Amino acid sequence: MIRAAAFLFFCLAASGALAAPPPMSVWYPFENPAAPGHSAGLVPWPAYPLGARVGPGRHGRGLVLDGTNGNGLYLPNPVSFFGEQAERGTIALWVKPGFAATEAQGPRVIFDFMRQTGNTMVDGYEIALFVDGAALHAKPCLDRQMTIDNPLRPDRWTHLALAWDCAEGTTLYVDGQQRAALPGRFSPIELEPGWPGRVGCHTPWGAFPFAGAIDELRLFNYRLDEAQVASLAASDPPALPVVAKRVTTDAVVVANTSREPVTVAVQHWLPGRRVPPPHRGYLPFPFGAVPPATSLWTAGAVPAETGPSRVLAAGEEQRLMLPKVADYLGPRQVRVVVGEGWQAREIAAIVAAGLQVEAEGFAPRVVLTEQPMTLRLRVTNELGRRFAGALRAELRDPNDRVQETRRLPLTGAAGARRSLTIRFARPPAPGSYQVRLFAREGTREELLDVVALHATLPWTAKNTCDVAASYVTAPDDAALLQAMARDGVVALRLHGGSGDYYNTNRSLAALLRYGLKAWRMPAVSYGEVCAAPAKRKKVRATARHLGLYLRDNPAVVKQVIGGEGLSCPPCYCPDCTESFRAHLRQSYGSLAALNRAWGSDYARWEAIQPLGSPRDIDETAERLKMMKVALELPSASTERWRRLFELDRPRAIEWKRWHEQKLIQWYRDFATAFHQTNRHRTPLSEQPCWPNFASHVLFALGRLADLGGMDLYLPGEGPTTLGHAAELFLNFDLNASIFLPQGKPLMVHELYLQDNSPARLPEAQGWWLVGRGYGLLSYFTYDYYYEGIRANQPLIFGLFDKQGQAYPTYPSFQRFSRDVKQFQARHRPQTLRREEPRVALFMGDDVSLANNLETGGATWEAAGVVGHNGAYWLTERSGYPVEFINDDCFARLAGKRALVVPWCHVIRPQSLEAILSFARAGGTVILDGAVGLYDGRYLPYRPLPGGKLAEALGIRFREYRDEPNRLVVREGVAIDTQGVPVEARVTRGHVLLRDAEGRPGLVRVPLGKGKVLFFLTNVGRRNVSRAPQPEALALWQSLLAREAGVVPRYRLVPREGTGVGLVGRFTAPDAEAPPLFDVSVRLRGPREAYVFLTSFFGPTAGTLALRLPPGGYTAHDALSGAAVPLRAADGEWHAAIDLPAYGSQVLHLRATSGRPFASW
Repeated sequence: MIRAAAFLFFCLAASGALAAPPPMSVWYPFENPAAPGHSAGLVPWPAYPLGARVGPGRHGRGLVLDGTNGNGLYLPNPVSFFGEQAERGTIALWVKPGFAATEAQGPRVIFDFMRQTGNTMVDGYEIALFVDGAALHAKPCLDRQMTIDNPLRPDRWTHLALAWDCAEGTTLYVDGQQRAALPGRFSPIELEPGWPGRVGCHTPWGAFPFAGAIDELRLFNYRLDEAQVASLAASDPPALPVVAKRVTTDAVVVANTSREPVTVAVQHWLPGRRVPPPHRGYLPFPFGAVPPATSLWTAGAVPAETGPSRVLAAGEEQRLMLPKVADYLGPRQVRVVVGEGWQAREIAAIVAAGLQVEAEGFAPRVVLTEQPMTLRLRVTNELGRRFAGALRAELRDPNDRVQETRRLPLTGAAGARRSLTIRFARPPAPGSYQVRLFAREGTREELLDVVALHATLPWTAKNTCDVAASYVTAPDDAALLQAMARDGVVALRLHGGSGDYYNTNRSLAALLRYGLKAWRMPAVSYGEVCAAPAKRKKVRATARHLGLYLRDNPAVVKQVIGGEGLSCPPCYCPDCTESFRAHLRQSYGSLAALNRAWGSDYARWEAIQPLGSPRDIDETAERLKMMKVALELPSASTERWRRLFELDRPRAIEWKRWHEQKLIQWYRDFATAFHQTNRHRTPLSEQPCWPNFASHVLFALGRLADLGGMDLYLPGEGPTTLGHAAELFLNFDLNASIFLPQGKPLMVHELYLQDNSPARLPEAQGWWLVGRGYGLLSYFTYDYYYEGIRANQPLIFGLFDKQGQAYPTYPSFQRFSRDVKQFQARHRPQTLRREEPRVALFMGDDVSLANNLETGGATWEAAGVVGHNGAYWLTERSGYPVEFINDDCFARLAGKRALVVPWCHVIRPQSLEAILSFARAGGTVILDGAVGLYDGRYLPYRPLPGGKLAEALGIRFREYRDEPNRLVVREGVAIDTQGVPVEARVTRGHVLLRDAEGRPGLVRVPLGKGKVLFFLTNVGRRNVSRAPQPEALALWQSLLAREAGVVPRYRLVPREGTGVGLVGRFTAPDAEAPPLFDVSVRLRGPREAYVFLTSFFGPTAGTLALRLPPGGYTAHDALSGAAVPLRAADGEWHAAIDLPAYGSQVLHLRATSGRPFASW
């Protein structure tokens, strides 16, 4: 087929030729808008633009770059042109920047060639030309960099050339004249097969994009001298001396329109004769840029075969016959070129794909091990003639041995298309395979393509319980991948550099070679959360393309949307600013209503600024000066945000609410677009770290995501870890509470192991999480990762040190990997259900918004966060699994006996009414401290407590002070609490306890069929340590047991003489390093229960007392199968336990009759 005819190109004169050029030179004139990367020089090298378009150039048209990350011209496989070591070469082009030198912010790369690397600066082993402010830098290797004053100006074109020879030196030319040189030998850089060079941005990440235009890009695989470079920089090349007047598949009519004789030749480009297939594949284009069916030339530069040339006299016209190539079936071009050597220029081309055989689907193509391999092909005959022969498919196993061969007859007229299906007989084992596709015609056979197929096991995130891992070295580190596979790792995290088709294909193929699956993160950056239509369109395109790309790939167990945050940076673009104001108009209806609510005097909607915007900062600073409160806002970020919030709380919380709604809508947009093409075959999720800091987002995400996952320490409290056990346990249980009831599986994306972690930590972490319902556990990191300094110590993650020596946790990791597989095979833990919680804890959306604002982003310090941590911890330590609810899911209280409302000073009136309704219906509500001080718009309630609490409970106070307090639990014994109600009055109910000053401290109020227990001074915030105050824990447990009627189902009786006392299930604080013993229960049907026991920090020995329904029971160790003695005593069943520090055990209980666990 004819794809290009009579291109009107400019050309250098045939006369005055320089010395004979080397065989490899390439020329990109950018004259064809339909194919900007068409190579019109002597050697074809198809290249591809991204973020670029054809526009005005130095000579006719050029390539215009928009200045966005990744923009430029991608040149596939430069190894084919320069060699694996780029010993010599020349790169020349015309450049016109779209910015002045004084406007440049950091480097802007004009071209860059290097290996794929994680280097984020233009200072490595690379061939690069880049500007940085007032300087222009050129380098052909690591340690030879030339720097001159930046000659580029936005009002004119400048010719730049970098020439080098590692045996001689390097030179930089500007407008054909030498401007810098570094003579002497140097070590050439190495290039990586398959990894493209880029013109317009940095190679590794597409960073430092150039904005402006380029033209007449010329590349040579040898060093030009100054005269040759000067000829390239000639100001105005002569007009094209030859034109192609008529082009057919058989002949081209050419005419010499000049006054001088000109050389014309016909070339055959038959790349399959020089480079074996595959020839096409992916470049590192982002998923949002092109659809996954985009198959591009990746073989690089391939010389053409030039036939006999002829000379056209001035004014002469000739008909050039285009001979057929009968003994070649692959892709081809027939090119008519004018001129000689590196001055030769294509004027017409006939492009055909030959006998094209394309595998359906997208690389990497993955099949399941449980069924025979099937490969579907599309065959197109673009030979220009009939083909009559056969197709032979040769399946090669992972050891490159022929496993099976299939032959299919293949005939078709020119232009014919058909589909073929090749079925192989045997189901494959996990690993990577090759299918080599040969076409046979007569006695000749030719290799047309090589298709990689990968086989993976059929498990999914929903039906497995196993070990995954993260790693930070190269994604295709074969030795590391083999080691992980030997240790039983079944899936790996694909990180950072896998955000495009090329890297995703490469990384997945590397894992699949060793039978591993992957989970991908992230799909898009949180920086893309924006109301701008163009950005939203880009995000949806990314989701659609990625959804389609992953749809038929069972090796990807899940896709993360944005990453760890559950948050996004503020955006103050015009679209986001207008979106915020639209939110206010919808919420308040009129400016007058908003002013009444806020106590403000805005005259126009346009006067309302988003919190923290540059204009808001300026206006606030001016307001402070006028108020003479302060001369300026604090410079530190946290303090500045706190001050902005304090000055305008209603506007701040409305902005925060809009900001988070924008994020949730962004999640929704992505998920909707992704599943439109993916058809829900690949689970979507986030991987939040500390989701309790943004619980309002996690609850919303629970409805959108297909899987609940997170990154966290467990159990914390190590030398260089973050967090404490109370908060970490809460986060894992919060995640489980949101996702498990919806039938959505759980995983841990990064379960941290460090150089100083206790030796048994992997097993303790693993079994505790399996007991909480988590399936796939991804440990961070399998190799070695140094992050910095924390607590004045090196912060190191990993199972091995820098030299590859194992840290103490490695044997435990190996044991857990082995044992959990046995547990999966025997007990199918993903089929177990959770013990249904009887106690719920309220985590309001409004207080969650306020937590972040009040602390300026230091959310872990927020009163609301510490409050819910403590209330949860007291409940969990008392022996009760916890359900979590927010303002939108009060319906989940059905069947619950008690509702705990922790420190919740900001709460909407509708939620307060729902809480009271739960009590009126027969439930028991525990209000812990400051509840109902502000409404959802952060406006103070009057009277206090707000909503209908004061009226319903007969309790009032004038204000609530966040100060330390003491609650007297019995004569002579008081516990530490937080919060003082000022002038508290109780007119209903009964004051059960008072604080040390005699003020009401705990009030019981009957309400309808139930009751409210109101702690007027908060208990939770002072009980977040590993060992809560024993009297506080006893009080909390007694309220749930006696007042709510919820009796714990298990408790620990410590062994006498151990020196360790326990309250409920928790060690008393009299031990220097009290162990943290914990119990989880999972159930199967009405007669089986699995009891997971873990002892963090220290050993635990004693008797586990289980309160089971009447009947008979047997107990076995779930791993070994050994019987565990179980005896009945005083209405309980007792089993002896003896766990070392970080030890674990799983008991499997079976009822001998009845259905005792049906209601659990």
